[in-house]
Amino acid sequence: MADQSLLDEADAQYRSGRYGEAVQTYEAARTLRRDAPYQAFIDLNVAQSLRRQGHAEEAKLLAQRGLERLARIKRIATYAELLVTLANSVADLGNHVEALNTYDRAYQDFQSLGNQYGIYQTLVAKSRSLVALDRSSEAQTILKIVLDADDAPPIVRSQALNNLAALESEKNPDFARALLQEDLQLHGQLADDYGLAGTLINLAIIEIEQGQIDRAIVLLESARGAASRVNATDLAVRATVMLQDLQQERP
Repeated sequence: MADQSLLDEADAQYRSGRYGEAVQTYEAARTLRRDAPYQAFIDLNVAQSLRRQGHAEEAKLLAQRGLERLARIKRIATYAELLVTLANSVADLGNHVEALNTYDRAYQDFQSLGNQYGIYQTLVAKSRSLVALDRSSEAQTILKIVLDADDAPPIVRSQALNNLAALESEKNPDFARALLQEDLQLHGQLADDYGLAGTLINLAIIEIEQGQIDRAIVLLESARGAASRVNATDLAVRATVMLQDLQQERP
């Protein structure tokens, strides 16, 4: 089918970090079918691509539009996935109370659908807002639930490892380092340079806090390379700024 061919192309662009191209290809696929579930599915994918480019407000509005399309037929996975994308975008914009409420709605929908992947995905995403609201112990609990689950998919496990490492980095840096090193191995399986860049930056932060500047520089250079491969400008800029700061501080 022509629409499936376009969707496969857009998915490949998204996975390789070419988010602007993915938006264009998803929008091209949008014109091939007009039914509400399909249009909402396109809204979901475009919103996720926009969010990866740092356009949280646009992603939020598009996720809301997708939810409106499904208002009468919401008991499908796309509806719950749109709720997660909406919550993520709202969290990006700093409104973590609203984000938590939306995550809880998504969790309930995934539960009713028996969608375990969606449940894990929602729990991991929710942990960020819990931390922002000074509820770190709750965040640790749900992240450990995900990591202890035998059926948690690699991409969700990767996110959980990063989030838990961030919580542990101050009090238990060795444990946090071990979590992130496990995540690096996962990225080898996932071929996810975007996630790899983020993990390398998080590892570099721990090394900086431990006074291991040379090791941090190596990690940041690798992070910048991974980010550049997938046009992840936000991560590439972050790694570059951190490198410049470290080089200026060296004697």
